Amino acid sequence: MMIWFIGAVTLGVTIYLVYALLHPEKF
Repeated sequence: MMIWFIGAVTLGVTIYLVYALLHPEKF
């Protein structure tokens, strides 16, 4: 079962998107 892997990827993408929204000048 890869549920833990999917959860980790989803969490990582969410954190990345939040960081991008908080720091738009770096992108």
